[in-house]
Formats: sequence, C-alpha cells, structure tokens
Amino acid sequence: MEYDPELLDQYAISSKIITNAAKSISQTLKNELYNELRNSPFSLSLDSSSDIHGNTFLAVIVKYLDQENIEAPTSKLYSILPITTSSTGETIYKMIKDNILYEEELQQNFMGIVTDEGSNFTGKNIGVGQRLKEDFGHIVNVFDLSHIFYNVLKKSLKAFPQSILSIITDISSYFHYSTQRCAVLREIQKEMGQKPLEILHIGATRWLTMGNALDRILEIWPCLKSYFDKYGNNLEKTYCSINNEASLRILSLLINSINKYKEYFQRDDLYYNQVLENIKEAFVVMTKTIIKKDHSEMNFQKAIQIPFEKLTDKDIINGIYSPEVKAQLFTNSEFETNFLKKYDSVKNLISLMTLDKKKPNYYFNNKIHLHKFKENEKEITI
Repeated sequence: MEYDPELLDQYAISSKIITNAAKSISQTLKNELYNELRNSPFSLSLDSSSDIHGNTFLAVIVKYLDQENIEAPTSKLYSILPITTSSTGETIYKMIKDNILYEEELQQNFMGIVTDEGSNFTGKNIGVGQRLKEDFGHIVNVFDLSHIFYNVLKKSLKAFPQSILSIITDISSYFHYSTQRCAVLREIQKEMGQKPLEILHIGATRWLTMGNALDRILEIWPCLKSYFDKYGNNLEKTYCSINNEASLRILSLLINSINKYKEYFQRDDLYYNQVLENIKEAFVVMTKTIIKKDHSEMNFQKAIQIPFEKLTDKDIINGIYSPEVKAQLFTNSEFETNFLKKYDSVKNLISLMTLDKKKPNYYFNNKIHLHKFKENEKEITI
C-alpha cells in the first residue's frame, strides 16, 4: 500500500518519541507481569553477558503458571539489568533483591533459581544461589542443564585432534569473509546438480553453531572438494582427504549426540520427571558408547556404579584413567567395530582408509568427558 508523502510528513515520529513510547509500554508490560507473579509460584533464570562495547548485563527470565493456561509453565523475559560496578555474587544478589524480590507477596511465591555454573552464581559461600537460599530456605537452586551439556562438549573437544577442528573453523572463516568465494561455490554446486547451500558461520557464543557448521560442510563435501581442488592453496587442497572426511563425520556423530540433549533442555515446557529421565538416558547412551559390558544389561543404575566421578577433567582430556575404569573402556578397534561401523558413511570411509594402509587419524585414545550431577545426594558423572 502506498501513502501520499504529505500524509506521511504529518505523522513523522522522532526517535525521542519512539524511545519514550517504548519506555511507557515496557513499564506497562512489566507491571502486568508483576501482578501475575503476585498470584503464581515462579522461578528465576539468570545469566550475564557482555555487548560488543564491553558493557555487562544480567538477563532475568521468569517462569510461572499463567492463570489462563495452568497446564504448562509460561516463560517471559522480566528484565535486562546493567551490571555497572562488579559481577560478584553479592552484587547480583542485591540486584535481584532490589529489583525483583522486594515485596513480601513476591518473596512468598519465589520457588527457585536456575543459573549456569559460574562461581558468582553457584559459589558455596558467595554465590547468588546460596545467598538467596539463606533468605528463602524453601527455594530450589539448580544448574541449567543445557549449559552443562555445552560444557561437556566444550571440554570434550579438547580431546579431539586440533588439526581436525581447525578444518571446520578454517572453512567457515574462508567463506564467511568473501562473497566472491561464496558465489563461486554456489556455481560449483549448481554444476554438480546440488541445491546451492551456504557455509555456516561459527558463532563464539552460539552453542549449536559448531555442529551446524560441520553438518553443512559434510552436506556439500563433494562440492567443497571440487572448489579447493581448483582454487585452494596447498593446505586447503588437503582439507577434503578421505582421512579428514572420516574424522569429521565421526566428530559430527559425537557432537550431535550431545547437541540432541542441549536442544532438549533448552525447551521451556519441561517437567521434573521428563528432565530426570532424559538425564538418565544421556548417561546410559554415552556409557554404552565407551564401555565393553553387555549393552542389553546396561541401565542407569549399573552405569552410575562405574567410578567415573573419581576422574578429573584434566585426567580425562589426557586419557588418564584409573585401572578400574580403563579395564572397562573399549579399545580403539573395539570402538570402531561397536560404534563407528554402525554408520554406513563412516564404515565405507574406514574401509577405504584400510585399503590405503593409512592409520585413521580420528582415534583419540578413548578420551571422554563426563560431567557431575547429584541424585539422592550421590555424586554422579555424565
């Protein structure tokens, strides 16, 4: 629809007017949310982050039972609070008390807090959770499970060959900063009868982007090989070797097995029984990947009896295990037979590598990363 320029001039709105209107609207929405929290149990999700200018903010999400829809919790952004002095547990604690929990009705309805594992949130004596627990003894203080699985992946990648991880980041950067290269790659895809797809950029603060970027690279692998064969330098021509493809496809399997749970635990409609069952499932699935025991008999109770929790992160990354754990781990060849060869794309590549008599470079000494949580006060490790 087109409007007469003179009519538009009559309704021109300055940035100042828009800013004031936004403030008024946001305050109205906040007041409505306050009223809902006065009449419903609620929990808080906290996370801090910085912008490109180095300013730090605290994001506060509330989850509560909406009176119009009590069948499932409702999640809403409550506020983004600037952290101007420090981000210590004491500072954030005061911000929560002054900006959110300043009324008795709200304090009575406050049921719990969810955070990542930052020391300012979870510190035993100085963390926000502990400070709030001292004020409100009835609340539940838990870690964000999706963030826990992110840490599992982040630390696990340290045990994977850096040369393989560099291929993903190098290819992502190579195309991200050049529209001309992207255009040439699209033409190659068309010539090879494939729908043109872009290489995905890896965001430093986006949890799923590593797996998404890798899957896209593998999706257009023949086209990338053709591109680098024609236009790549000596190093780039080696990206698409059989060994590297096998390593990247194995890495994709491992990343996606973790990303599945990261995505699941980011949902806002989960209940306790669902959360617990999926934690147990993740533990059993990952245990079956690396343990020799009869998988038909492996369940959560048997899995948690394996003393993973005695291992430190450093030991796991360096492939150092206690004799009791080491005796139960698959060897490289057993890992290949029992896990990798279940997937046709990997199985075929391993066969080609064997013919070439090249040692597969995907082996990583059965290095695994597990993560601790508690059930019935027993410390367990995933």
